[in-house]
Order: sequence, then C-alpha cells, then structure tokens
Amino acid sequence: MKKNGWFFWGGFLVLIAAMLWTGCGNPAIDNPPPDNSDTPGTDNGVPPEVAADPGDTADTPLVPASKDVSTLGLASPVLIVFSEAAAPAVRPGANAELSAATNHVTVTLTAAGADIVAQGTCADGSITFTGNHAFNLYLNGLELASLSGAAINNDGSEAMNVTLVEGTANRLIDSAGGGQKAAFYSKGDFAVSGGGSLEVRGKTAHAIAANGAFTQTGGTIWAKEAVKDGVNAKTVNVSGGAFTARTKGD
Repeated sequence: MKKNGWFFWGGFLVLIAAMLWTGCGNPAIDNPPPDNSDTPGTDNGVPPEVAADPGDTADTPLVPASKDVSTLGLASPVLIVFSEAAAPAVRPGANAELSAATNHVTVTLTAAGADIVAQGTCADGSITFTGNHAFNLYLNGLELASLSGAAINNDGSEAMNVTLVEGTANRLIDSAGGGQKAAFYSKGDFAVSGGGSLEVRGKTAHAIAANGAFTQTGGTIWAKEAVKDGVNAKTVNVSGGAFTARTKGD
C-alpha cells in the first residue's frame, strides 16, 4: 500500500506540473521575435528607402559682378550688354558682325579669333553664333534665360572657347519643350577656362552640350538642372576648376 501510494502521488504531481506549463506558456515559443529579413532600413542587408530628390529649380539672386571690359586685355572685342529695360546694347569689334531681333542677338563670325564679351541680365534673350570660325566668348556677369530655345548656341562647326571672367557669376537657362540640345550648346568643340562661376539649367535636354569635345581647365560650373545630362559631348575632360551636376541623366 505504501508503494502504490507513492506512485499515485508522484503521478499526480507530474500531471499538475504539466498543466501549469501548458497554462503559462513559453514566451520564446508563443511570441517569437519579429522577422525583419525583408524590412528596409533594418540591419539585414536591405538598404533603407530613400525619398526621391525633388530637385532644385528655384533661382537665387545673382550678383554678376561684371568687370570693366577695358581690364580684360582684349584688343578689339565685340560687346553685348543685355538689359531688362531695353534692347541689348552692342558694340562692334573685329572679325564679327552683329544683328538683333529684340533681345535675341546673332553674331556672324567673319574670321577666326573674334573676342565677344557678354554681360547683363535678360529674362527672354539669346545669343546665336554663325560662321565656321573659332572664337572666344567672355562671360562677364551674364544672366540670360531664353523662352524659345538655347540661351547660347554656337551653330558653327569650329571651337567655342569660353572664359568665365575672374570673380563674375553667370547663369544660363533655356526653355522647356523646345528642340534645342542644351541651354549652352556648341556644334564644334567647347572649352571652358577662367576664374568665374556658371550656373546652367537645361529644361529640355542637356545643360551643356557639344558635338565635339568638351574640356574644362578652370572656373566653377554648376549644372543645376538637366532633363538629360549635365554635359553631353563626344569626349569630356575636366582637368581644372569644378563641375557639379544635378541631372536625370549622367
């Protein structure tokens, strides 16, 4: 009787322990840790989701800081001065002829080596170069937007050599939905030097484009907006200065 009583009470205690275990549950089994294997932003190799960059198309006030043309050391420069209040003021120079329709200026190159200085401000204007001759363009504090195409267009097949005049700030903006390749375009080679700055916004395609080579040896270029590329050219070589772009292309 004593032996049977021992087994009875031992079995009863085991049954009670089993009921308590089942009733209380095991937190490690009943509440497993969350599975973050596919959750962005957790430490599992999945990168966090990044909000799309809305871009920056707002204009900040430009301080052009144009220099006296006489200090540029040019023998006989063509001068184009844009204004919001009147048609551009132009001064003829060597190796080029000028014509203007309202604020849109055409420079016909008659020989190689023309020096063209452009400055001033205009909300709807442009400069177009024609004639197959290499020339030098000095941006001397120019803020130029075009509502009907490129702001500056070299339609000739020879090189356009651009100098950002030391200490000046320049801005070029083209129009949206046009047929132009860029806000600042050259059918030939395109070279940039100097110690000024240039902001470009390409609303139809590229900010800067050339059918030939693009080279930069000085100056600060900020392609602030481009539907496609900041610069599009046969070859691109930036060996000096600084080039920064915010684009949807390259």
